[in-house]
Order: sequence, then C-alpha cells, then structure tokens
Amino acid sequence: MMSGSTSKQVGSGRRSGNSLQIIATAIAIVCIAIVCVNVHFFYSRVELVGSATSQQDRSSTDSGCGSNNLHDPSPRTARNRDVDFLRFSWEYPEDNNDPDNSVEANSVDAFSASWWQSTAKFVNLGRFEEIGSSSEGASFEIFIDFKDDLRMTRDWLDLGVEHMSKWWKLILGYRKDNSENEAALLESIEDRIVDIFKAYVHSKDRMAFFNSLPVGEEEDEDATSAPALVTKSTIVVIAYWPDSSEKGIWSLAAMLISLIQAGMGRVVVSGYQPSDETIVRQSFSIVTNTTQSWTQQPWTELGYATSANATSGKNMFNVPQAALKRLRHVFENRTSKAVAQCWLGGGGGRSGSGGYERRDKWKYVFFGEQDLLLVTKPDALLGLGQALQDGRILAPHRLQPLPHASDFEGISGMDGEDPGVRLIPNSPPFEDVIEIDAFSVSYNDPSSTSSFDSCCDRGPYKPYLLHPECASFWWMCGYNGMQNNKSLEAIQGIPQVIVAHKRLLGYPFMRLKRGSGVVYASANWGKTCRPQKGLCKKWKRSDNDTTAFNND
Repeated sequence: MMSGSTSKQVGSGRRSGNSLQIIATAIAIVCIAIVCVNVHFFYSRVELVGSATSQQDRSSTDSGCGSNNLHDPSPRTARNRDVDFLRFSWEYPEDNNDPDNSVEANSVDAFSASWWQSTAKFVNLGRFEEIGSSSEGASFEIFIDFKDDLRMTRDWLDLGVEHMSKWWKLILGYRKDNSENEAALLESIEDRIVDIFKAYVHSKDRMAFFNSLPVGEEEDEDATSAPALVTKSTIVVIAYWPDSSEKGIWSLAAMLISLIQAGMGRVVVSGYQPSDETIVRQSFSIVTNTTQSWTQQPWTELGYATSANATSGKNMFNVPQAALKRLRHVFENRTSKAVAQCWLGGGGGRSGSGGYERRDKWKYVFFGEQDLLLVTKPDALLGLGQALQDGRILAPHRLQPLPHASDFEGISGMDGEDPGVRLIPNSPPFEDVIEIDAFSVSYNDPSSTSSFDSCCDRGPYKPYLLHPECASFWWMCGYNGMQNNKSLEAIQGIPQVIVAHKRLLGYPFMRLKRGSGVVYASANWGKTCRPQKGLCKKWKRSDNDTTAFNND
C-alpha cells in the first residue's frame, strides 16, 4: 500500500459520514430520471487477518528453447477446500429475476484475455483455425465452442487477473500542454509505475505464496492429495507485444513471477519480431536473479518461442491467434521436433528428453497476455484442478485498476494537476480504500475457514448501468470527459470531479495487499465484488437491497 492513502481493513465499516453525505447528495443529483434504489456500499464487518508467514528466499529459471532444471521441494501440509463457481449463461436472460437463482455471469463478464483449460479440450477446439483478426478472438472463439463449460469463481481472489496496461496507458496517455514540466511529471509517474512492478517482483510474498503450495512427491491423477500439481502440469502461453521500455520489461517480469509463485510448470512467451526475444530475456533475468535465494526451488521452466504466421489481414499482427495455433500444431505433431522442443521444453538435463516426448507432461493450458498479474490462493488449487479435470474452462475475473492519487503521492508536480483528470483525487468521496489480504491463510489450522479475506461476486449487479452510456469503457468515462473538456459543470454545489466520475460511486475501492497494491473497484465489464472475511456465500438478489452486510 502506498503511503499517505486512506486505507481501511476489510469490513472496517462504512465510509465516513462526510463522505457518505457527499455521495448521497451526488447520487441524488446525477441519477435524475434513473431508479437508483440499489446504489449503496457493501463493506463486510470483519477484521484484517495476520499476514502469511514469511520465509527467506531461493529459485530457478531457464534459458532458450529448453527448460531449467526441475527440483521438487519436500512435501508440505496445507489446507484445501472446494471452490464455488457462479451460475453462468452465455447471455443474461431478460427475465433474470429469480431472487435466489439468477444468472450471475455471462460471456462478456468472462473475458479477461486469459483462460485455463485441459490440453485435451484445447486440442479439440472445432473453431480454432477460424480465430479472427482481433486478439479477443483468442478468448471468445474458444468460449463459443465450449460455452456450457465456462466457469468463473464466486470469490474473485480464487482466480483472477489484475489488468495493468489500460491503467498505465490512461495515466501516461493524457497530454495537457506538452510542456517541459509536464514531460518531467510524466517521467516521474512512469518511474513510480516501474517501482510498483519492482515492489511486486521483489516482495517476500512471492516466495511465501510458493512455499505455501501443497505439493506431494508423486503426481496424483485425481489431484486430491497434490493440487499444486495441477499448476505443475500446466503450460502457460503468453502472447507478447514488444515493449522495450523499463515499464514493459518489469511488467512482464511481474507477470512471470505471478505464475512462478503459483507453481506453473512451464511458461512460454511468444512474440513475432526478431528483437522480441532479446527484450523478453531481460525479464527472464530479473526473475532469475530475484528468486535465487528462495528457500524452496521453483520448478517453473521459462522459454521463448516465435509465433509463426502472425500476420492476419492488412499487415496486422495477431500474436494470440498465431501462438495458440502453433501450440496446437505442436500437440498434434504438425511441427518439427526442434519447434516442439522450443514450445514443450526438455532437451536434456534433469528435465529429460525434449520435444514431442513431453506432450503428455502438459495436461493443461493457461493463456494470458503480458499485462496481467495472476491472482489466486494456494488452498483454491484443489477446487480449480477438479474443475479442470471435469472439463471446465476457467475464466479469471479481470480486476481493473483505477488511476488513483493515493498510488502516486509524493511526486513533484502532482499538486498542479486538476483532480480527476489524470488521477481520481484522494479526497471525499474517493479517499476510502479497503485493503484485502488475498492469501493470508493459516496453514497451522486446517479446520479454519475464516482466516483469510475474500471478494465475493455480487452477481449481475453493475452500478454503472444506473447512468447513461458513454462512448468509452464505462470506468474511463470520467477521465475521458474531463480530459476532453466536455461540459461537466458542478451541479448544485457538487464538484465537477464527482459529477464526472459518478459511475464509480456505487463501487467500493480496494487494493490487494499481496498483489500490485494499486486501487481497483471492479471488473472491466462492470461487475463488482464485496470484500469480506471467510468463504463467500451464494449471491441473492436481496443482498443488493441492504446498506450493510454482516458475515458473523
């Protein structure tokens, strides 16, 4: 958490009286002609639990079209639990009014530019060769083939991703006057963004998470005694867009270490330009150097592989499409052994033979892009693994960070910024931020189910829908409106910044203590979650008619 922000422990209560008064007045003004009966704030009344036990450090990585040496740590004792999934449908039905059994998520909610499924399912995708020119096709075309098997977790922290690139692009993309002072300010802001990724990569929480993985000596085909082997049997494909900036190199390093801490078996970063590999290997080196002192040796292999035939129409590049097609061809024996080895790893050493001989090792495929940080919990791996074995396609929640002043305090020149233009101000009604400890699980008490914090999905409830549509992503409307000098006059004493960002007023502001640490409020498509202590209960429509929530 950045210093100076007004943060609260999960469930520490409602917003301050002054903030609530401002919010209530703002909502009453900006929701004219809109039925706003459901606008409220859910804050669980809970305590922030203690941090996970920290241990001292050590690691491994790899090089090239091969793999690093594998080293299995000794078995650990860990809690496991079932994972609950949302009631899902490809579309929300028009009569989605059942008080207890409404559809809670649809195909749009499921898009996060990432997914996780079995290799058998991946290879048998009927529409795969027809993936369109957009990068989104790497998700939606796959979803269409198996839409009945799509699943999202009820607790966002069981499986989610922090989506970072829109956050930094919104901050850095705005130019007020192109002055030297603004250029210096933007350089300082970018330095802070790099520092946020560095802090994530170097945090002892990465090692603590990995050391908490429940690992058995031998693979359990049912994943009942060694759920970490679900990740250990997973090959990850990262579709890479070249970014040689320090920010780009460290963001990829952060993505990689988020996968390493979860015990993924192999991560292949796939690009298309000749210079991509040189940039990617800088991120590999960061991860290698960072994990050298971990007390348990990570087994994750890191590799780079070129995406063949990435050009798709009008000289546009579609790396996600090309990378996934190439991996599928590798699994189908449609490439040379050298290409197969580049993707599947191996080639000597402790990892054994390479190329096609390793196809059976990778039972699952995880797809993602370089601007995502994986969010999960060690004790959720059993439930996630069981769902994968049952043929489900898992769609992570896409946690969308918001440019917020509390993450950029102390930067020279920020005082001259207009509030709400580049950053949401750290002042009422936007100053209260709930801190969530995503995996502070007590492994000394296997019977405990309430020693960690969750963020529980609130079903189809999307507060921003209470307001008129805007041309951009809904959560960006306030920024874009103020940056483009649209007429957003103060209404009856309500400041312009509140009127501009009115769509955010129905969302609690949160940050993941053991994640990036930056402020977020929702998923990219408007869903929200309720922070609370303990396991998530099934959502009921009546939950959205209450101004407070107790989970005693």
